Amino acid sequence: MYEEDASFIQINGHVSGPIPIHRSVRQGCLISMLFFASSVDPLLRILDQELLGIRFGKRARMTVLVAYANHITIFVTTPTETPVISDAIKCYEKATGARLNTRKSKALAVGG
Repeated sequence: MYEEDASFIQINGHVSGPIPIHRSVRQGCLISMLFFASSVDPLLRILDQELLGIRFGKRARMTVLVAYANHITIFVTTPTETPVISDAIKCYEKATGARLNTRKSKALAVGG
């Protein structure tokens, strides 16, 4: 972790003055993924408990979501699950300060 560091912004070749960073973990730092995984785990657990999921092959357990790094795929089986997901995401955003990038988010209906 870094303390009392500074960052600079470069736009069109012009560099800003120093922007103080009081506490942070830089992107790419080995520990940053551990911190992210720890912070996103409560969201994944809520979704896993509240949604029905789908079955792949003959597995006994239903699969609700698949998460890899900061990519999360959620399997929705009924339209009534949409508000559950929305509420869980809003709660997560409020608790963590993270924001879902809706421009990178997609929904795809599969099945009947």
